[in-house]
Amino acid sequence: MTSTVAHPRLIVGTDAYFATQGSQAPHDFSNYDPVPQKFMPIKVNTDNERDGYYQSLQQKMMDFGWRLNVDKNDNPYFTHPTYDGNTFSVYNYELSNGQEIMLPLVERADDPKGLGCTVVQTSGTGHFQVETNEWESYWDSRSGKRKANQLTYQDKRQKKRDEYIEMAKTDPSVKVWSKDTPRCDPITWKYNNPSPQNFEY
Repeated sequence: MTSTVAHPRLIVGTDAYFATQGSQAPHDFSNYDPVPQKFMPIKVNTDNERDGYYQSLQQKMMDFGWRLNVDKNDNPYFTHPTYDGNTFSVYNYELSNGQEIMLPLVERADDPKGLGCTVVQTSGTGHFQVETNEWESYWDSRSGKRKANQLTYQDKRQKKRDEYIEMAKTDPSVKVWSKDTPRCDPITWKYNNPSPQNFEY
């Protein structure tokens, strides 16, 4: 049977630790300038932000018409007039001040009107968050906004073209091109665009 010898525990960074490291001495940072606040790491998602998110979500559920009920065993559940006769489970969230928020949980497949909430995993983090099932308009999405801008631009361009078509009916100097308009006239091309070889020096 082997026995072990207990060594005193050394805390990294202490004088006792550096005494065991030979001639290496702790670096003196006292003359360094302090790091500006804008470079300091910050906590991105504060408790106040999280609380505000769930409070706004609760207000939205109240605006949507959800009703909180209690059964004979004092267990809470939600009902909604749109889904008459169905009961839905409760998600409890505790605010930083100790108050509790309750939200109706409905599977998105069972919520065609988009009235309830669902627990989803946030991408890449492994954390879970409650989100509303509310339908998002395509025109409110990033691709929808880009499409709307494109359609607006095309509409303005078509209106400008219509104006030139009307002008061309009375003014022969106005030319309106179409997809069938030839890009060059073979007869006049060599006169309008002479070859450099034809120039006399």
